[in-house]
Amino acid sequence: AKAKEKAESIACVNNLKQLGLSVRVWALDNKDISPPNVLDMTNEMSTPKILRCPADHAREAATSFASYTPANCSYEYLAPSAPETEPNRVLFRCPIHGHVCLSDGSVQAEVAKKHPDWLVQRDGMLYLHERVQPPEAAPVPANPPPADPNP
Repeated sequence: AKAKEKAESIACVNNLKQLGLSVRVWALDNKDISPPNVLDMTNEMSTPKILRCPADHAREAATSFASYTPANCSYEYLAPSAPETEPNRVLFRCPIHGHVCLSDGSVQAEVAKKHPDWLVQRDGMLYLHERVQPPEAAPVPANPPPADPNP
């Protein structure tokens, strides 16, 4: 069961990466602005199946874009018609895994679940702002090497 959950999570990250790439390709032809909705970028997506999280067993994946409805989409599209000048803006979020896809095309796994404080809402838009952790001290070896008698 754990292996299946991990595989579904990995496939979800892959879906989000494909969606992020689709948005970026669409934006190249449209004045560097993200599409106003998911259906506008169907030419950039390989299949509507990437719109359903593999762990979302309550939804059916659309078999074609002609049969697609919002009921077939697991992901929240949070940045319609957004400029590409905000790389830390959240484009998509998976409510099941907590993965987020940023407008730079990267996917941050489990951020919404493990680090919700990294997500900041500003002017009605969601951004990722990682907290900088202090560097960890180097571990001290349990058995330090003997000192060299001839320095």
